[in-house]
Amino acid sequence: MELPEPYVTHLATSDDAVTIADLMTRYDADDGDVTTATQILAILDDERAVLHVIMDGEGLIVGSVEMTCNDEAPGEVSFNDYVERRLALELIPPVLAMIERLAGPDATLLRTWGHHRDEPRSTQLRDAGWHVVTTYHRMRLDLPESPPYPPHPGGVVLRNPTQADLPIVHRIVVDAFAEHQGPPSASDLATWLEDMVYDGRAHDLDLWWLALVDGEPVGALVGTTRDDGWVKKLAVLKSARGRGIGRLLLLTAIARFGERGAPSVGLGVDINNATGALALYESVGMRVEERFLAWEKRRS
Repeated sequence: MELPEPYVTHLATSDDAVTIADLMTRYDADDGDVTTATQILAILDDERAVLHVIMDGEGLIVGSVEMTCNDEAPGEVSFNDYVERRLALELIPPVLAMIERLAGPDATLLRTWGHHRDEPRSTQLRDAGWHVVTTYHRMRLDLPESPPYPPHPGGVVLRNPTQADLPIVHRIVVDAFAEHQGPPSASDLATWLEDMVYDGRAHDLDLWWLALVDGEPVGALVGTTRDDGWVKKLAVLKSARGRGIGRLLLLTAIARFGERGAPSVGLGVDINNATGALALYESVGMRVEERFLAWEKRRS
């Protein structure tokens, strides 16, 4: 299915970055999420990603479709699509058909995301043969003044990683998440580090943590700042779970964010994560702020 007249699509360029960022920010207005032009430029620079824009008859950008191939899992393609909400019923079906076409005949697994409240898009996805595979919660904790650092149990050391430690942090995160999520879209260190950046900012290793038990690295936390504190990744190797290391990493990060003056700390979690991550976050007082649906469509 082609886009209905008068809509057309073309590859995005750097000149479109501000307009695409504004489109995404308007779409996410209910959640307070802000997309910046710097983030769009990062997508355009990502060799794994292709970004298209959808324009109306007046030449205005009214939608975008981002496609990312998983180099570690051939045949797996992820999409993020945004359409002006007033045009959703008209454009979502042809946009989904456009996604199928962009994926190509060799794609066997398509993935996308959506707000749980976006019922028009959810309905169209179901009608097109997609199904929900899990739900992600975005959680948040409002910080008190000067949250304390937790005590360390015997044999456990937490410290900020150095540049030389980054391959170790990377390995811990990739290995721990692979048990639940499968292979990442890019497992090489350089690309992974790019994915850990928010809005083009440099890595702040003062917000990263490495956990060692008897001198062996077993856990890691990747933190960053937006308007608040954000836990990008929290991982503990399977062999070291059940000793409170995840909780220790999280509470330590919360204390550091508090020192930085962050009003709150947020993170995302798959509710079907078998490691007990959701229970951990709830136990420190985090609340669910938003729910997102992970959709898949398998093709023979």
